[in-house]
Amino acid sequence: MRYVLVLLLLVACTRPAPPPPPVDRGDDPIVARVGDEVIRRSEAERRVAMEIFRRRVDIHSLVSREVDALVERRLLEREAERRGTTVDAMLDAEVDTTPVAEAEVDAYLAEHDLAEDKRPRARNYLDGRRRIEQRLAFVAKLRERAGVEVTLAPPEMPRVDVDIEGAPSRGPNDAPVTIVHFGAFTDPRSAELAGWIAEVRERHPQKIREVFRHALKPRDELGLQAALLARDAQKKDRFWSVYDALFRKAGALRQSDLQALRAELELDAEPTDPSAASTRIVALREELEIAQKSGVHAPPVAFVNGLWFQHSFGEPRFESLVRDALSSPTVRESLRK
Repeated sequence: MRYVLVLLLLVACTRPAPPPPPVDRGDDPIVARVGDEVIRRSEAERRVAMEIFRRRVDIHSLVSREVDALVERRLLEREAERRGTTVDAMLDAEVDTTPVAEAEVDAYLAEHDLAEDKRPRARNYLDGRRRIEQRLAFVAKLRERAGVEVTLAPPEMPRVDVDIEGAPSRGPNDAPVTIVHFGAFTDPRSAELAGWIAEVRERHPQKIREVFRHALKPRDELGLQAALLARDAQKKDRFWSVYDALFRKAGALRQSDLQALRAELELDAEPTDPSAASTRIVALREELEIAQKSGVHAPPVAFVNGLWFQHSFGEPRFESLVRDALSSPTVRESLRK
């Protein structure tokens, strides 16, 4: 009996202690508990990172504008004090308040094809514009002389945790770089972005996974029908055939093209039953809610390993994002395995 007790004591001593309960952290607090599981703030923020980022950009713009106003006021007050005068008197001396020449007003009316009755308004506009330009030039000289340094940093672009569950994809699921394309089949820019993605996939085979999400343009009935066609094709593992065919016609897509694709791929015709049609629209609406939650309000947008890219940034920027993703330490390590 004594040996049994000793054995039990040894087992108790060697049994690992239960893990301590998760504790709140100041930098990443717990915001919810589900039984013994916790949800931290960072997990929730990653899902709406771009929406948060947009608001931070708005706040940054407001603060930046006020910083510039404060800098300008301090500069003008210091210079007025140095001259022994007031700010208003100093500006009156620096800014030319004489009316613009009538020849300049004539040229403005001719350039903008305005009638003679618009002369007073044009004159007031030109007078005001000149005063503003001269004031800005004067303040710029004061800023340069004073060595102004603004250290207000803009918000950093976040890495977004994009929901890709159930979305069509091609390329290895474990590829080190994932590109999520939010596009519309009627949008030529989405088609161009699709071409850029195809080129980087061709240059880096087995290293890139492409995922597509729908992001329709407002009041785009044809785009809606094209998206529904693509979803029907996805159910029969024909999505990428439809994707390539639709984007080849982007900008010139017609209803007859959709009908021809349905027939070619032997897809079911558009349902005429209201309840069936409504079910398909609801499914697509969920897709568009994912786009909105990711911060996508208009196509096309891509996320390269979670980093935002929009078409207006240009192809060189897109290729740079892909190169940076492929050369990151985490990706290099995964490629060595």
